[in-house]
Amino acid sequence: MAQSRKKYSSDLKAKVALEVLKGEHTIAELAARFQLHPVQISQGKKMLLDGVPSLFPGQHVTEQNKDAALVDTLYRQIGQLTYVETLLRFSAQVRLAARARLQSQLQASGPPWGLKHCTQNLQQVLQQRHTRFGLADYQA
Repeated sequence: MAQSRKKYSSDLKAKVALEVLKGEHTIAELAARFQLHPVQISQGKKMLLDGVPSLFPGQHVTEQNKDAALVDTLYRQIGQLTYVETLLRFSAQVRLAARARLQSQLQASGPPWGLKHCTQNLQQVLQQRHTRFGLADYQA
């Protein structure tokens, strides 16, 4: 039958870590006294030293605040860009609808400059040029 792992209370872990920090005994002596492996004592010491800065507010908290402010700024920028994208899509849809409406009107009424109108304009332009240059006897 397999043995279950031994679990140590957080009070014992804190007591051992404080004893290590005092420096009165070596890790080997503390391991024998508390019936622990020296690696466990070293790990407990490391955990204590890593956790101490969180007990005192200061640089660690301001870094979290900076991160929160950065995330807030980024979400705000995402919102603004989403709004601009929506406006651009809407304006593009409006332009496409206007273009389609104009094309349908042009198709319904025919081309704005028919062949008859173009030939009349050409004849008028030619006549004006001939009169300007002294060729008044031009007949279209």
